[in-house]
Amino acid sequence: MKKNIFKQSYFLGMSMGICISILIVIIFFSFDKTASKERAKLINENADLKSQLIEKDTKIEELNISINDLKMKNTEKKEKSETDKTDAEKIVLDIRQDMSNSQIADLLVENEIYTHKNDILLIMEILNFDRYRYSEVLEKYGYISGSYELNQALKQIENSQYGVTDALYSSGLVKDKNSFMKLLYLFDINNRIKYGQKQFNKNSSLREVCDILIS
Repeated sequence: MKKNIFKQSYFLGMSMGICISILIVIIFFSFDKTASKERAKLINENADLKSQLIEKDTKIEELNISINDLKMKNTEKKEKSETDKTDAEKIVLDIRQDMSNSQIADLLVENEIYTHKNDILLIMEILNFDRYRYSEVLEKYGYISGSYELNQALKQIENSQYGVTDALYSSGLVKDKNSFMKLLYLFDINNRIKYGQKQFNKNSSLREVCDILIS
């Protein structure tokens, strides 16, 4: 009797052990399969994420290229617009020798080169100053004793403009050295109106008008 009970217990234990082993194997493979699926899913997600990042980088690069192209086009457009505007503001006038100072001044004012006619008339008189001819006329009418001395004095002033300006400024006779230097520059015998077609900018300064007239 006891022997039968022992045998039954032995077989029961063996059966239970086999069942537990099978259960463990099933559970192990089940977890391993689930883990494999999770790993595969994670790999696919990483691949998708990497693909999305590459796509975003590509789009960002394309956007940067588009922005740079747009900036270049805007810059070119702006430069072209400024060039066109500058060209549009340039006016060619025919300054003829048979024209009076008043006619030349009217021509400059009407074309919006410079707005103050009296300033232009003053500049024209200065530019037309000829110390040789003026001295001869003054000597002829008895206002000076000899034209040679006046010519020499004016010539020395022209040749020593900086020194003359400094001397007069330090003596308090000249208040603005730059302005006085411009005056001596205009009185220089070498600076004369040269007639012909001249290209002016609209709204020029008086000095710009002078430089173009003598060039």
